[in-house]
Amino acid sequence: MTIFAAVHNLEGKTMGRIIRKTGIGEFFSMMGSAINVAAALETGRRPHAGDLRLLGIDPLRFNRIKSF
Repeated sequence: MTIFAAVHNLEGKTMGRIIRKTGIGEFFSMMGSAINVAAALETGRRPHAGDLRLLGIDPLRFNRIKSF
């Protein structure tokens, strides 16, 4: 199984810096959302707007993509 995850608006920050800045709970929430979005895309479903927002992706702009 291949999982594709998009990291958006991180401006060159490393994963270690993200974990320290946001806290471990937020990090795991972000990873859960990335997994949910990847699973939805892999099965041809539209990801939940909340998961997209947590990853820093605008759901309205994402929905304009014709093929995912």
